[in-house]
Amino acid sequence: MAVRPSKFDGVSSRRPLIGSELLSTANPSPWGGTDVSPEEHAQRDQETQALLAHIAGRLHRGGNASAVSDELQAQGFSRDEADKMVLSVSSRVKTDYQKVGRAMLFKGLGFIVLGVVLTCGTYMLAANGGIYAVTTGLFIAGGTYVVGGLIKAVRGNP
Repeated sequence: MAVRPSKFDGVSSRRPLIGSELLSTANPSPWGGTDVSPEEHAQRDQETQALLAHIAGRLHRGGNASAVSDELQAQGFSRDEADKMVLSVSSRVKTDYQKVGRAMLFKGLGFIVLGVVLTCGTYMLAANGGIYAVTTGLFIAGGTYVVGGLIKAVRGNP
């Protein structure tokens, strides 16, 4: 098995091979193009997912991409490998935050529309001199969600 030793926050002590490195060191076989067993493929996939999750966590906590890349290089990855992994994960993290932002935006718009409908409905029922409700809570919550959602959707970070 062609792996380099590494230690990375509790991730296995073996560094998983990446992309062309994996293909260039292995012989063809029927289960995935390498000379390793399906169990070893599964273990490498788990190690790779753990590593990518660690990178995503570091970026989520406000880690600078170059600092995360430097950390990966200290763990034995080449500069090119580290930069590719950080770029891939950071674009995925940004896309995820943009999705969350859009969801917040629509949720906020829904609150505002619901507030308008309830306010107009109670106003029409009170047209003959009764009382009506103004749903300020829905307007405030909706506005907060809209602003927060716009910020996340545009910036793509927390």
